[in-house]
Amino acid sequence: MKFLTFCVVVALATFLTVFFTLTRRPQDVWYEENGASATLAAFDAPALYQHTRQPTVLEADSVSNPFDRFARVYYINLDSRPDRRDSIESELCRMGVPRHKIQRVPGVIHSAGGAAGCSSAHLNALRDCQRRGLENCLVVEDDLVFQHSRKVTFVLLNRVWKTNLHWDVLMLSTNTFQSEATQLDSVSRVLEAQTTAGYAVTREYLPTLLHNVEEGLARLVGALHDGEDHSPYCIDMYWKSLQPQHAWYTFHPLLAHQREDYSDIEHRHVAYVNTKPTLEAAPLEFLVMVKTCQPRLRRDSAQRRVLEGLSQNHPIGYYYYYSRPELAAPWVLHETDHEIVLRTEDDYLNLPHKFISAVQVVHDLMRQNSRLRHLKGVFFTDDDIEVFPERFYQTLGDNVHVPYWGRVGYHDVGVSGHLENKAKESPAMKAYFQEHYPSVLKHRIRLYPGAFCAGGGFFLRSEMLPLLLEGLQWFAPFPTSNARLLQKLKDNVIEDVSVFDDVNVAAALHAHGVVPKNLDVRHIVRWEDM
Repeated sequence: MKFLTFCVVVALATFLTVFFTLTRRPQDVWYEENGASATLAAFDAPALYQHTRQPTVLEADSVSNPFDRFARVYYINLDSRPDRRDSIESELCRMGVPRHKIQRVPGVIHSAGGAAGCSSAHLNALRDCQRRGLENCLVVEDDLVFQHSRKVTFVLLNRVWKTNLHWDVLMLSTNTFQSEATQLDSVSRVLEAQTTAGYAVTREYLPTLLHNVEEGLARLVGALHDGEDHSPYCIDMYWKSLQPQHAWYTFHPLLAHQREDYSDIEHRHVAYVNTKPTLEAAPLEFLVMVKTCQPRLRRDSAQRRVLEGLSQNHPIGYYYYYSRPELAAPWVLHETDHEIVLRTEDDYLNLPHKFISAVQVVHDLMRQNSRLRHLKGVFFTDDDIEVFPERFYQTLGDNVHVPYWGRVGYHDVGVSGHLENKAKESPAMKAYFQEHYPSVLKHRIRLYPGAFCAGGGFFLRSEMLPLLLEGLQWFAPFPTSNARLLQKLKDNVIEDVSVFDDVNVAAALHAHGVVPKNLDVRHIVRWEDM
């Protein structure tokens, strides 16, 4: 009897084993045996692995250690951050980087600040590679974290080695703004990307990269000395000029990201990127542009948290835009902080000029950034507006066919004492006007008579942006002095002066036959005087 029971159990186990083996999918075998991340495994036959479904091929890719192909692996680490030293050494060990290839490069404390110290430390690593005559090197910063298991990382890197792809720089972690496809579905050519968290460079390309970093550092120190904006000369901004001209590549999904931690360069706690491993950055359908100014800039506001939640759950991006008139470039994009800095005046009287400058940036990004190339529209709002996320995406989608919509108001008279009223509300603004522009307290300003969408929240289809840029006269900078303002005084009314960005949007679009549509927006945004 015992023998019969034993035979039945063995037969049943054999049957279940055969059944399971015959019915499981090939990619299931690979995911289990190669320890792929749960996020990647959740994709049903992702494009990344479609052409290599057989386990034998992937297993071969995952056995050979691709880090053997790097002559040296430098990691940059400040003496004051032993915690990060332990962290990065653990990461490199986890990835199977041969210990004899790993070399620490001390971080640099530069008199000109953290950005200069960053460039200097990278220069030291690159110069050491050149001095040793190494075939190539991998440079990483001490907050780098590999996103996948060792075997998945091996697969992705080994594809580069197997195809003999000619590369100058290979970026393991990037914040990519523009790229193009290659013959490898997991590798793309970089046209514009930043971050120095992890990259490899060849011996042949070292002189070119060294010259760029040295030149950028010299300009960065000079800009800081002169009190100018230095951000265009930071190492990962300045080397962008090389990327379209040379063979820079990165991975999809990215191999690594920067750990959320306190930054000694930025002197604050930062989370550099969304660290979810994705096959590619999803294209955006809509953009939210939030008008603010330097004194009101808050990176921890309730509104930001709502917009961040929207961006994580829907194809919606967002940027806060403000001004720094001393900028050397027309604008600077801080992708990590979702901020656009404009080279315009940052005061109340120049809101229309700030607005049209932001429109120009969005228009430029739609041509440069693959994520924004098929943008459907932009929702404009202010930093003091309450945003309700529940129906926000649905409302934009339901009304995407309308060129221009929001809460419509009317100006029938054609003149306004708005600035005078503002001065009554704000003692600080009244004092400013009295000192610099006393005429605005004595004379009314001519404005476009007709319907317009209130600036607290309105939507424009993407096709409206170039139309606005054809009407720049409606968004001119405010006169730089009261004397120049008086030159526009006619019959006791100030003519041809831009003060109201929302009214002037309607004026610029009216020239093309576009009129605003009134929609109840109270379920997505709300402000005090609605």
